[in-house]
Amino acid sequence: MRTTVTIADGVYKMAKEISHFSKISLGEALSYMARQGMQPGRVTIDDSGPFPVFRVPPGTKTITLEETLALKDALEAEF
Repeated sequence: MRTTVTIADGVYKMAKEISHFSKISLGEALSYMARQGMQPGRVTIDDSGPFPVFRVPPGTKTITLEETLALKDALEAEF
C-alpha cells in the first residue's frame, strides 16, 4: 500500500540505517520496525528499581561493547 505519513526524525534515521545495512527499501524497513513493535512481550521496561532496565526474552543475543563501538564507527564513516 502506498501512503504519505509524517514520522519523527529519529524514526526516519533508524529506518534509513536499517534500510542501508539490511539492503532493503525504506518502506520495507518501516514495515519491519512496525511489525517488531506490534509483537507482544518482546521487550519490557522494568522501572521498579532505581533506574529503568530493559527485560528481553531468554536467549536474546547479548550486544557487546566491542560490537557497539564497531557499529558506531561504521555509522560515522557512512554519514
